[in-house]
Parts: sequence; C-alpha cells; structure tokens
Amino acid sequence: TNRWADELITGYALDFIERNKEKPFVAYLSFLTCHSPLDAPDDYIRKYEAKGLSHNLATLYGMIDKADVSLGRFFRKVDSLGISDNTVIMFLSDNGPAIENDKFTDEDRSIRYVNHLKGHKGNIWENGVKSAFFVSWKGHYKAHIVHKLTDITDILPSMMEIAGVSLPGGYLPLDGISFKPFLDSSGQRKEKISYNYANPAWPPTDQPWTPEGVKDEYHPVTQEEKPEIKTGDQIISVRKGDYKLMLNPAHYADTPADENGYVLINISKDPQENNNILDQNQAVFIDLRKDLFNWFESIKASDHSFAMPIFFIADTLSNEIPSKAPVDNSGSLQNTFNSLWGWNDPNDWAKYNIDVLTPGSYQVVFSFQGEVPVGSSFTVETGNHKKTAVLDENGRAGTIELAKGDRMLKISCNTPSDHLYKLMTITLERMGDE
Repeated sequence: TNRWADELITGYALDFIERNKEKPFVAYLSFLTCHSPLDAPDDYIRKYEAKGLSHNLATLYGMIDKADVSLGRFFRKVDSLGISDNTVIMFLSDNGPAIENDKFTDEDRSIRYVNHLKGHKGNIWENGVKSAFFVSWKGHYKAHIVHKLTDITDILPSMMEIAGVSLPGGYLPLDGISFKPFLDSSGQRKEKISYNYANPAWPPTDQPWTPEGVKDEYHPVTQEEKPEIKTGDQIISVRKGDYKLMLNPAHYADTPADENGYVLINISKDPQENNNILDQNQAVFIDLRKDLFNWFESIKASDHSFAMPIFFIADTLSNEIPSKAPVDNSGSLQNTFNSLWGWNDPNDWAKYNIDVLTPGSYQVVFSFQGEVPVGSSFTVETGNHKKTAVLDENGRAGTIELAKGDRMLKISCNTPSDHLYKLMTITLERMGDE
C-alpha cells in the first residue's frame, strides 16, 4: 500500500462503519503504533527534535502524534455519519512502555515516563501493566474520572451489558465483570480481583533484550511436564481493592526488598510501589497469596491452557502457520516469541495441528527472520503425503498434496549447518490461486 499502517487501518475501519451504520456493529482498530520499530514521517520527527528530544524519543513522539491524527480522522467521521449518540467508543493501550535499552537513555525514559511509576513492559510493576483507558458515549456519559480496578477481561461483558445482549448458551462463564455501573452511575458491582503474569523470558535486564536471550518460552508442554511448572517459581501478581501482591517481580535499584519473593503494596497510598508492607499486613498477605495460588493452579489444571491451536487450511484462507505454535518439536529447537530458532541439525523437526478443509496441491513457503537457508533440504509431510525439497531464495519448498481432514503437518530439516536459522512462518498456498 505504501502508506502508514495506522492510516490504512483507520481507512478500512471507516469504510466498514459507513457500510454498516444502519445496524449494530463492532469495529476493532488495532494500531501498530506505538511499537518497535521506531518510524515516523520526517516532519513529525523534526517537530520533536526541535523541542530538544533525542532522535529516537522524537521519533516515538512523532509516532504518537501521527496516531492522534488518525484518531481525529476517525472521531470526525463518526460525527459526520450522525451515529455518535449511538456509538460507544473505547480506547486503550495494551501495556506499559518497553524499556528499549538499545534505543533510549535514562534521560529519555525520565521524560517519557510522566507518571513516574516503576517498571516496564514485560514485568508486573505498575508501569508495565497500568494502561490508559477511555470510554466515550456522546449524550450518555458525563466526563469524569473513575478510580476503580478493571482489566481487559471486563471489556466484553461491559460491551454486552451496554448493548443489552446476553451470552449465548453453551459458553463457559466470562472471567470479567461489567464496568457499566462506573460509566452511568447505575449501581455497584461485586469486588474485582485482577491477576497478571510475566513470562520468565520477558522481564527486561540491564542489557538490550534480544530473541537470542530466549528461555524457550513457548515450548509446548506435555501432560507429564505440567507438574514441573511450580507456582512459586512464576512471575505473577494479584490485585484486590487497594492491595497488590507480587511474586518474583523484577528487581531494580529502587525496588523494595521482597520477603521470600513476595512484595505487598497498597496502591492507593503508594502508587510508585516503594514500600513492601507485607510484615504489617499478614492477614491481607495470606488472603491474597491464597487467591494467587488458586488462580495459577486452576490454569495448570485446565487442559485448554496447554492446547496448541489448530490451523484450518482452505483455499479461502491465508494458511499461514506461525512457527512458534507447534504441538511438538525436537528439543534442539528453541521456541521463542516470534520464531522457532535453530534449524541447523538434520534431527530438527516440528509438528503442527491442522485441519484441511480444501484438499488439493499446496505450495509450501517458509519465511525466516534474517537469512534464508538457500539450498538446505527440508521435508514436509502430512497424512500419506511427503515432500522433500531444497529451499530457493524465496523460501519455497515445492508442493505437497493435502487430503481433506488431514490433522498433522510435520516439517523436518535434512541439511546440517553452522548457522542458527530462525523460522517464522510456514504458508501453504493453494495451487492455482493468484
């Protein structure tokens, strides 16, 4: 498209809204800013460099400015369509700021972190998990600030209550609780308990975080391995009312001392999380620790928590399989946040759950982060079909026949190498399709 992603996403959303404005709809805009890689139009960057910001911080602020322009375009269009008084708009971010050690200095962060909270994206301190959230409904909600605990699980039940719809039969109860009473002052809701988890591979360190520092964080877990996942080893937290209990939070120079891994904070009195009040509040600590362990143990007890996805294969779908989602793989591969890392040994293999809806011939295309192992031999097999081919410069590995109902796709490396390749996706392109 040769256009900025948020411009394009906004355009798609507005086109959808205009075509559906006469009936109920849900539109979800997932902007790519602000996120790495840092990039913005030159004039936006110069605007903030002129204010004395470093180039990287000026680029980040330029990205925010550019996103604001798209949001303004969105709000004006909703107004011009005459549906503002019948449209609820929610705006939120997904997490706190990434530390980006290789891009930002401590001075940059002191400017950027205007709330002076502790932590970063990837850990359970407030600056990692506290996010902006705004709700607007023209003519219905008066402007006010709500100081109540809520989290992302509450959004769906809130949308349903606002829209006056109920959960269809056959569904498990939702984790969230509607926050509609906070918006229209229609009453109270039961006490909210919110939980957080950080993967041990994610908390930032003093060095720039890179995928090479992985801890195989997405490795599929078997039933036999479940008992090895100890609750006491996790980076988790629970928040109930004013109190927040953390287990194994990341440590910085200004973090309070923990008690056997635990830190208890009164967020209303200590939003910067400077004081561990565990010793003075043993009853609160015991209560929250029980909630925390029960929550994580319930996740471990659910088979759904450990199930890898099933990828439907059809001529109407993109058929792109993320490499990090195998149901099983050889132990020499490291399953990282965006790639299956290794592929330098003839014994490397990975298996994926699939469900072939459209049988036929499919071109197999591998995509890699960085260098493509051109000339390396890979085998792709499913059901009774097996194909071995040498990769070309585009990662193509020939065609394979897929039968309707095939349930497993296996890929194997046949060529030894001294280079560790990072496989990102496997795409099955239906032959004959453009």
